Amino acid sequence: MSSFESFIKPLSKLINYEKIIEKAKSISIDDVFTYLARYNIYVKLLPGTDLYIVKDYESKYKDYVKVSDILLCDKYPSLIAIQRKFGVKVYSERDLRRILAGLWIHEAYKSQISFLIPVKQEVKCVDHNRKIVGVADIVGPNFIIEIKSSREIRKEHVLQVSSYMQVLNRKTGYLVYPDKVIKVVLTNNILAELNKYYKKIRNIYANTEKYIRLQAKTLEKLFNISIDHLIELLKKNA
Repeated sequence: MSSFESFIKPLSKLINYEKIIEKAKSISIDDVFTYLARYNIYVKLLPGTDLYIVKDYESKYKDYVKVSDILLCDKYPSLIAIQRKFGVKVYSERDLRRILAGLWIHEAYKSQISFLIPVKQEVKCVDHNRKIVGVADIVGPNFIIEIKSSREIRKEHVLQVSSYMQVLNRKTGYLVYPDKVIKVVLTNNILAELNKYYKKIRNIYANTEKYIRLQAKTLEKLFNISIDHLIELLKKNA
């Protein structure tokens, strides 16, 4: 066991994460923009819609696999495709508030454990050889912490923290949920699955037109806008 492991607790044991989520829901949208900009996440309203386009650290590396795309790969490959094509991320207001809440939760959790463990928050990481880029929630001397405010444990969460472990050369990862902590150690099976996802994401990047149309109805329902109108707006504003 790592000498630090006993200090890595579920969210509910260390912070009032629900209060943080409520605060992110209650502030004005202009304040959301201001706070996100402090984390170098820049937001612009897509004219005539209730959607927003966002540029962040991952967006700067257009041809690199984004670790965040692991979470979208199975459910929304068309969203990955459209974001790859235009070099921006597309979010609703609810998404932006969720992102901000997540950043505040990371900050609060880090402040609680940093008295006992030397850690850094929102660590930008890039592997230029394999062209992989992402931002890890919390990084310690020999581990990664990925924080999830949902209670659902997903395979993609394991792959996401494993990707950060691989890029940052850390031996152990921890998925911190509201009521549990899952320890992750890289195995051959996990690495093989991770490589499958990298390959799938690169295939989406290489075939954006095909994938955008593949889920056109799904994206229209997700964003409440026709796919052709969304594409036209992104051409003019991204």
